[in-house]
Amino acid sequence: MAGKMARCRKVQNGLLSMCTTSLVLNLNLIDDILMVNREMSYGIMGSERNSHILIYQTTKQTGCLYFDGESATLFGSGMMDTQMLFIYGNVTGPHVDDGRRFRGLEDEYNRASGLCQWVQDKGLGGLGWGVEGIVRMNAGFEMIWCNFTSPSVRLLTKTNVTAPLLREVDDDAVSEDQGHDSNAENFVDRAFTPEYTNTSPGYYPLPTDTSPPDRSKEPGQPPMPPSWRSSGQEPFLASQTWGWFESATWHYGSTGRGAGRGETRVKPLTCGFLTFYDPIYHEQQIERAIIERKKLNLTTNGHWVGSDTPNDRKAALQQLARRKRYHSLQNISETDALVMNDAAERVLKSLNFNNLETSGVGFSATKNCTGIDWTSVTNDIVQRYAPRLQQLSTIFDRRSNIDMKNSTAVKRWFMGLRQHTHFLLMPYFEYPTESADQDELSILQHQTLSKCQYQYTRLLAPDFNTVPLTPEESIIMSSVEETLGNICLWIVNVGLAVEREWHDQFDGHPSSPSITTAPASLYNRINSWQTGLEELMAWLGWVDQWTYCKDGCAQDEVCFIPMWPMDNIDQPGRRIWPGPGGGGPKYGYGYGRPGRKYPVNGDKNDIPEGLPGKHPKGPPNWSMNEESLWEPKCIKTEYAMWYEIINN
Repeated sequence: MAGKMARCRKVQNGLLSMCTTSLVLNLNLIDDILMVNREMSYGIMGSERNSHILIYQTTKQTGCLYFDGESATLFGSGMMDTQMLFIYGNVTGPHVDDGRRFRGLEDEYNRASGLCQWVQDKGLGGLGWGVEGIVRMNAGFEMIWCNFTSPSVRLLTKTNVTAPLLREVDDDAVSEDQGHDSNAENFVDRAFTPEYTNTSPGYYPLPTDTSPPDRSKEPGQPPMPPSWRSSGQEPFLASQTWGWFESATWHYGSTGRGAGRGETRVKPLTCGFLTFYDPIYHEQQIERAIIERKKLNLTTNGHWVGSDTPNDRKAALQQLARRKRYHSLQNISETDALVMNDAAERVLKSLNFNNLETSGVGFSATKNCTGIDWTSVTNDIVQRYAPRLQQLSTIFDRRSNIDMKNSTAVKRWFMGLRQHTHFLLMPYFEYPTESADQDELSILQHQTLSKCQYQYTRLLAPDFNTVPLTPEESIIMSSVEETLGNICLWIVNVGLAVEREWHDQFDGHPSSPSITTAPASLYNRINSWQTGLEELMAWLGWVDQWTYCKDGCAQDEVCFIPMWPMDNIDQPGRRIWPGPGGGGPKYGYGYGRPGRKYPVNGDKNDIPEGLPGKHPKGPPNWSMNEESLWEPKCIKTEYAMWYEIINN
């Protein structure tokens, strides 16, 4: 659904949103790229011999671009497609062959500078106005900040977080510090004395110099993230990853366990949504349809041509539900790329970032938008219907345990089904009179469907709303209506059929075990209702809403959704991150390092046993592996620490 702003794993990168932000931002050695959580900043770039954390805060509401999906993920499998199109006009970037297998984070700097240059070239932002940053996500949110001399941000603190090295190291530890005088580096040199502004009584002073000591003010090559380096003497190299990933869980959106708060510090301007799912991108739609017909075994009319055995059908529906995860822009045409580029420029200029309000209202009442919070609308739809559809699916599955020859058991099961369909039908349905004829019932069904489908958009219809919607809001509105149209069609058809069967089969008919069986026609209708529900849920593709740690987690654990950069390390020789190729576009770089086999005594079996039942054996096995992706795991500090140890 266009506009759904939960943490989304199913779509690679096809949505660009305009946003405003009021943040406390954290910088740890990566010039220009700030982490929204300080734990993430330290988790990526801490444990160095000259490690400083700089904390910034915005002085006012500022404008930004947001690339949806895990758009800061370096897998090379589609997540960065949209931003690459903005910078280079293609999804791979320039071909670089300088003899290096590994280019470090150099290409990340190129992307950061390229996006900021695009904003500048289009006249869309500058010091203190317009677009000043780009928000992306991996296992947490980060912002590329274009110019630190902007009055929109202020440095709050600048702290040397370098920890003394351990004096003793285990024999098995792998250290890149071998050959160096580690004793000389054991204690941190704190001779650096920053300059501070005058302070208010009782408050800490504000620093004035923003550059780290002994570092060039020009972006250089930063140290590698923790999984790419090893030092047996660094005391927090292993545990810092836990802080990074734990902080990411604080900003989950809705999952199978219910609604989460998401990343609330960045406010999407929903009238500024742009998506490659827009029908105007004809060539992209055609290409995607061709790929999906082949991958999902569909006819040109969208009908599945696989065998109708239960297992094959279940696998096909599962693949259909997860289809958007494989969408990318690898085959985007130059024409469609230019259309998106021009649309983004048009939208940003129409939003009039120059007049960004500081009252906290922002663009909610801008003349170019209706003021509707489409994020709240789409979240409400998902949170209302996703769990109830899942509940109904469970009720249908339980039918296999019902003795259809026992009319009492059948009636009890049917009563439970009716309770759930009534909840969904209730706001839009008026019971007909006993004398209602077929024409009246048909009109009632149509009115019920219309009330349900247009419950959020009725006042935007032409007979009431005389102000034309922008193309961006029009596509969101049509997405909402189409999504609700399919949900409500099943609800109304099945809900009314359930009411009819209850009236004809059960209401006023005493249950008796002597009644041999439920009518065959009822059994067939129930099968068709269940089939329709399964196909609806697969079409919706809200897999993230039906994914959760099913056994629950202990107090010292978090339910962690598999995400970059955790990798599958249950298989010997697997890389931490994919090397060149990676199953997708290379983005002009070769991320990865030679795969290391199990380093603990060289024995893959030398892994601690997981706790019984819900816990994995040893470290988490997460990557692009589809089997583990949809199975979140309860983890605690030891798992993240062991992940670091086993990969270093």
